[in-house]
Amino acid sequence: MTLTENKKGMKILVVDNHPQTATELTTNLSWAGYNVLEANNEKDAAEICDQEKPDLIIIDKETISPSCIDNRKIILTGFDINKSSFKKYKNVVGYLEKPISKTDLLKEVSRFLK
Repeated sequence: MTLTENKKGMKILVVDNHPQTATELTTNLSWAGYNVLEANNEKDAAEICDQEKPDLIIIDKETISPSCIDNRKIILTGFDINKSSFKKYKNVVGYLEKPISKTDLLKEVSRFLK
């Protein structure tokens, strides 16, 4: 788990079981000035959600945590995006397909954290 302090005060939880992807997302979001929390599995994500109450979660579709169900989520997927397959999850506010460009990431996040 990593917490990067910054001036915006918004907390974003990045959850991906691929450490390289999680690190890349965390680096790009930190660079843009967000507080970033990082988890590599469902258990850590659930703990962070309970303790830190992130404003937004960017989460790989393979690691959705029931504990995070009330938080707004941007879903990550390595497959073609089929939005109907994500309807079972509450509070999904966006979708990003891997690999994710820095521009697309920051654009999608800024839509929900103002």
